[in-house]
Amino acid sequence: MTEITFRAGVCTGVACAPAGTKRAIIEAAANADSPTGLDHGWKVSKQRKLGDGSRLPAVCLDDPGRRHWLLEC
Repeated sequence: MTEITFRAGVCTGVACAPAGTKRAIIEAAANADSPTGLDHGWKVSKQRKLGDGSRLPAVCLDDPGRRHWLLEC
């Protein structure tokens, strides 16, 4: 399985996954790691840019072969 790390906040979270990982796989990993208790669970955000103009998913600063995805519950 693809290594995906996930860190959850109250309503948003960030997943770090290899570039090219499908949204459904990222969402499944986030929901397995940190279930929300809500029917819809974690979903990749529809936002395409952060407030500073950075594009999403963002390139991981530690590994350019990975991407950071914003998730919302």
